[in-house]
Amino acid sequence: MKLSTDMRPVSTDKVIPLGLKINSGSKTIKIVSSSNTLTNNLDAYLFDKNTNTLTKLDEGNSYDLLVDAADLNTTGENRLQVVFKNAGGTNGLSNLKTAENNFTLYPNPATTAINLALTTTHEGENQFSIFDGTGKEVSNGSLDFTASRNHTIQIDTLSNGIYFVKIGNDKILQTIRFVK
Repeated sequence: MKLSTDMRPVSTDKVIPLGLKINSGSKTIKIVSSSNTLTNNLDAYLFDKNTNTLTKLDEGNSYDLLVDAADLNTTGENRLQVVFKNAGGTNGLSNLKTAENNFTLYPNPATTAINLALTTTHEGENQFSIFDGTGKEVSNGSLDFTASRNHTIQIDTLSNGIYFVKIGNDKILQTIRFVK
């Protein structure tokens, strides 16, 4: 499945809703940004309302999501949105560094624990949430990367499946997919 937008002029704060529908069963969908040719000094972001995840649509960035016909939270006419913001601006989404590799998660797949390692200089307190494939939050907490650049999160109570850990603070935000 390919999605492309035409080159009509877009403005800051423009939102394009994207719907998802599946007749039966469930399917994992990967959205890959192959190019971003926006003019007017704008950046485009993909916002998943179900998992509250924001991904900058730069070339090569990707986003995995689960669509399940039995779970109305994963489908619908307005699950995803493409949002346009001023590049490098100071308000709204544009001051949030998204889809950058600020953290590394290992091992993946994991059985009893995942490790999160800070790979940039953004030390300090970071909040994390773990979501299952349907977008339900199954764990959360905070990790302080000031004293240590590596932290372990126990996942032995989680069922086998696909999960997403969202971690960040008011300056950075990253979502990482992992398998248990």
